[in-house]
Amino acid sequence: MSVCFAYVVTPDRENAEQMAHSLLTDRLIACANIIEGMTSIYRWDGAIQRDTETILIVKTRQQRLPEVEAAIKKMHPYDCPCVAAWPITAGNPEFLRWIETETAKPRDLLA
Repeated sequence: MSVCFAYVVTPDRENAEQMAHSLLTDRLIACANIIEGMTSIYRWDGAIQRDTETILIVKTRQQRLPEVEAAIKKMHPYDCPCVAAWPITAGNPEFLRWIETETAKPRDLLA
């Protein structure tokens, strides 16, 4: 099994919910967690910036990650959105299988 988390920073809850719903509708992710109220301090255009943002964490198959990233980039209002992923190397086997089942393409289910 090869599943992962993807960490996405969004400007607000509404944007995070819209992206999560679209990704779920397209079966690119199995689940999304939204965490509001993150303070981000970063350098952009040569100046230090400070914003309140919302975190979107999604669970998907590793092989679907390029599709997830492409979909997020199309929907995201930022010029350079944060989309970073890390593998899930251990966990509840039933949960990990659920992620795979929910993000399967029809041909994957036949295999």
